[in-house]
Amino acid sequence: MDGGRFSYPTNFPPPDMKAETAPFKHLEILLEGRSYSQIAQEMTAAYKDIGVKISVN
Repeated sequence: MDGGRFSYPTNFPPPDMKAETAPFKHLEILLEGRSYSQIAQEMTAAYKDIGVKISVN
């Protein structure tokens, strides 16, 4: 639309943009049931695979 503006149809609610909930809405999809510890281990291994030195406390 003109001026970079748009509007949602009245029967289509806008997305949840509340700071308390929006960042975590689809977190389970990204985690795929993995714990934070497991993700940290996978990230560390992936960085090492591409030659990045990483130190985790």
